[in-house]
Amino acid sequence: MTTATTTPTATRSSSFLTLKEAADVLDVSVSTARRLVASGSLPSSRYGRLPVIRIERRDLIEFLGASRRWNGHV
Repeated sequence: MTTATTTPTATRSSSFLTLKEAADVLDVSVSTARRLVASGSLPSSRYGRLPVIRIERRDLIEFLGASRRWNGHV
């Protein structure tokens, strides 16, 4: 009997990132990423009965672009 497992590759190919994955991309702690979501700076969606935060890749890319322009890097 075999069981299916979820691999990190499946998550990476998705258009949504977990809070941890987004924090890793941003090179910040999960707490900081959570504050960015709570403040509305980083758009997110919540799913499920126990709300799980997911961030769309395109929103993260836009956030990175905006933060670079804000900091004078672009």
